Amino acid sequence: MFKIRHIGIVCKGEIEILKNFYSKLIKPHTIKEQTEEGSNIDQIVGIKNVKLKTCKLLSENITIEIIKYLKPKAYINEFVNPSFTGLNHISFTVESFEEAKKLIIESGGFCDNKKISKIQNNNVKFVKYLRDPENNILEIVEI
Repeated sequence: MFKIRHIGIVCKGEIEILKNFYSKLIKPHTIKEQTEEGSNIDQIVGIKNVKLKTCKLLSENITIEIIKYLKPKAYINEFVNPSFTGLNHISFTVESFEEAKKLIIESGGFCDNKKISKIQNNNVKFVKYLRDPENNILEIVEI
């Protein structure tokens, strides 16, 4: 059976920005950083002579791997509208949307400040897209 191993995020800017941001959100018990290059990583990612820096944030419930391509430079997509194909967002379940929103904004993320509507569902109170410092979509679900 499948089990999620981690979520990988390729950063646009400095790895420290996303490291600090996601550390505040998931409170990792372990942080592993390394630079990877050589035939093994070339084979995994399918790029010859690749060199990348990784930062794995391991918490009780989730692991986030932040990747910075040192060679070659990463192709940057600027998705403003969330209606694009492929991997789209990370969804977090929270007890208080307002507390999560405050933490995300204080940590460098942002919210469009559009009205948040109550969801008519027994298990969910609110659902809203926010963004991390590099514009990646974070779906925040209050239960």
